[in-house]
Amino acid sequence: NFTTKINDVTATVGRQSFYVDAQNVFMSSLILGFDGIKATAPVGNLNLTTTFGHWINGVTFDGASATGNLQKYANTLDVRSVSVGSKAGKFDWSLGYYDLHNPSLGVDPFKWTVVNTNYLFSHNIGLNSEYIKNSASDSVIPFPGKKSDAYSIKVTIGDQNLDKPAAHNFSINYVNKGANAFANQFSAMGDSTGNSDAANGLNFVNWDLQYGYAFSKTFNTVLQYSRVIPENAGESVSGADNHFFRAVLNLNF
Repeated sequence: NFTTKINDVTATVGRQSFYVDAQNVFMSSLILGFDGIKATAPVGNLNLTTTFGHWINGVTFDGASATGNLQKYANTLDVRSVSVGSKAGKFDWSLGYYDLHNPSLGVDPFKWTVVNTNYLFSHNIGLNSEYIKNSASDSVIPFPGKKSDAYSIKVTIGDQNLDKPAAHNFSINYVNKGANAFANQFSAMGDSTGNSDAANGLNFVNWDLQYGYAFSKTFNTVLQYSRVIPENAGESVSGADNHFFRAVLNLNF
């Protein structure tokens, strides 16, 4: 891709990451993208961002039997979104609408409204909250009768970014997810809990604990523990344990 600026409008054209939420809880920009254009422009005290393009070909949902209709609808998608946001001192926020449209079938498996807020209490205590609502029709959502919204609350203590030697932090993230809100495989739920496919079809909560340490400006490690808990008594995460552990080394160059 390439990025250019025309007057106050900044545009990126080509293959690029697909951003829905700042924490990548609902849609992981680390693994998902689209071919198209993203444009950002200031409007008063707000920043307005819009995207239009096509989901990268060949990216599909694994676990077709678990995701039901979603597998069929997600094979080819147009990406359309518009969002506004602003930052004032220690507080910033954004509100966005994201539509994933299947042109061949004429359906929209995801029609998201997303709210994100961040507040920095001090240089070493930050609070992030996010909310998502999927307003796709009942004929398209994969799990009729299940909730279609989700929210997350994350507290980070310590350095807010692992971008200098000896920087470190601890975070705790709570996610309350309805089965139809988003797809686990394409979210941080898939990144963090490994076999999260086993929790498809469930309304569940997830507790996520992380410790991060930076050895240098470009090299850090993250240790993580996640626990998935079905919301309704009698349901279980079949085929997998509810506890997940991960250790990651990140090298930027």
